[in-house]
Amino acid sequence: MNFFEDPAFIKKLEGFKMVIKNQARGLRFGENRSKNYGHGLEVSHLKNYSPGEDIKFIDWNASFRLNKTYLKVFSQTKENNIYIMIDRSASMDFGDGENKMETKYMKGLMLAYAVSYVCATGFNRVFLLEFSNYILRSNEITRNNINIKFNELIRNNAGGNIQASGSGGNFDAGGINMRRTLISKSLHDFFVNFKRKGALFCISDFIDSDLSVIENIPKIALLHNFYLVHTVCSDDRQIPALGEFKYEDAETGEFIEVSMTPAIAEEYSRKFNGFSAQIAGTALKHGGNYIMLNASDDVFVPLKEIFMKSVFYA
Repeated sequence: MNFFEDPAFIKKLEGFKMVIKNQARGLRFGENRSKNYGHGLEVSHLKNYSPGEDIKFIDWNASFRLNKTYLKVFSQTKENNIYIMIDRSASMDFGDGENKMETKYMKGLMLAYAVSYVCATGFNRVFLLEFSNYILRSNEITRNNINIKFNELIRNNAGGNIQASGSGGNFDAGGINMRRTLISKSLHDFFVNFKRKGALFCISDFIDSDLSVIENIPKIALLHNFYLVHTVCSDDRQIPALGEFKYEDAETGEFIEVSMTPAIAEEYSRKFNGFSAQIAGTALKHGGNYIMLNASDDVFVPLKEIFMKSVFYA
């Protein structure tokens, strides 16, 4: 059974939606008031009626109460685009324990589903994109197709084997390895194909050869409200302090042999923490948000933090 077919998960998500609605005081994603006035869904203000104006917009209650004819003026609402990019490179297949739901990818997908579920209402358009070294596929998510689309993602990714249109296995039709991460290239594809501003969630372990997410944050900030979700597992945060180990790079297939010492393990942890802090600091500097999502986390903890950030209600 997929996580979104679990009644307990959906019940908790529905309860979360109610909390968000109450705390946001009725303002949902996409319900951003514009400065243009017209025949929108909510009354912006009243104005004196002038002869020749459409009488169907007269506020009769106010007019009788104040003994003067008033006309309703409606504020237009703006459609808000929500973009969710999730990393599908090979490094996302690692996790904690033997629970297949606790890989970095599956935990990121649970968070992507939860964000989509909450946002795919009102005046929001939700786009879910998988990427590795480019955008592998994109789907528009609605309340009617959300379970179908996420079921397709899980089926296509079964066993860690991704499939793209016109290809099979881990390589595309041009022989390019789709399991490697190239964040700069993937973001370039995103900017080219999705030009409307919106809110961008990028869910990734941010592991690529250039650690390029940091250099791309200023460009992201120019175009979108954004949230960087750093998916990690215990092996990302800390490595063994003693022993002889042979590691394989899941994305390149290269092997490296290492004699571990406490000093090497400590240096690794220092660099990992420094990298995470640099992402967080750069995101904050440019008006964005950062959260670390552990493969063993309850997704409702970071979900609450995400939706309580006022940037998405601006």
